[in-house]
Amino acid sequence: MARRGLGRGLSALIPSTKETNKDEKFKVQEIPLDKITPNKNQPRQNFKDQSLLELAESIKQFGVIQPILIRTSNKLDDSFEIVAGERRYRASKLADQETIPCIVASGLDDISSLEMALIENIHRDNLSPMELALTYKQLIEEFKITHDKLSERVGKSRAAITNSLRLLSLPLEVQKMVDKEEISAGHARALLALDSSQKQIDLAHLIIKRSLTVRDIENLASKENQKAKTATNENKVQFKKLPELSEKIAEYLQAPVHIKVGKKQGKVEIAFKSVKDLERIFGKIVGHKT
Repeated sequence: MARRGLGRGLSALIPSTKETNKDEKFKVQEIPLDKITPNKNQPRQNFKDQSLLELAESIKQFGVIQPILIRTSNKLDDSFEIVAGERRYRASKLADQETIPCIVASGLDDISSLEMALIENIHRDNLSPMELALTYKQLIEEFKITHDKLSERVGKSRAAITNSLRLLSLPLEVQKMVDKEEISAGHARALLALDSSQKQIDLAHLIIKRSLTVRDIENLASKENQKAKTATNENKVQFKKLPELSEKIAEYLQAPVHIKVGKKQGKVEIAFKSVKDLERIFGKIVGHKT
């Protein structure tokens, strides 16, 4: 699928330092790190320590190969806000760098900055499955676009986006397990086949305890659903007897009887005409006259 606009990824907008000085539009500037602040809309929350340390070591040896994208801050001073490249910014600070190569984007409002930051992270493939799902959700909600339009914008299939968003319907406890890489996104998608949050949580813990595969979960979920379906069918057979039972109770009590069935429990309603009639019904129930 051809990618259009920002869907090309920010590599099209942020070339390497060797390329940028050829075009005044992409002129690279060395900006002091203490004048730069992270993007308040940054979708990525987890910056792995080991990964950052490795990048910091690389920066010590070779410098920052690809400049970060920044914009002028809303503040009155000469500070800037990161649009894309917070990981490089963080690693540069760890590497005790005083400045970082930047491209200053002009005319970027909050919405444009957010969109670019979100899409930049998607194309760098460095979001966790849950962060990616939240990023898609934020793009859809912020820009009021359909899954199809988002697919065109970021160059991902509609099915991939939909499957990613489905992870957000899992219980928060399970989402945290995915985010901590205790279970995989594949495990999580298999858990979606279960019809209750508690079953999903219980099976998620079982994945960790027994190191179960995705296929194991698919099989267990299938068996669990079949068991639930069987129980439901048995209940339906039993429910067919309710009208007959209602008639028998009504005949015995000589009073109108209505049986109601809820999802978790049922109740029997008995109508009476007077206190004396209620006393008579009570006597029938307990087996003696009042």
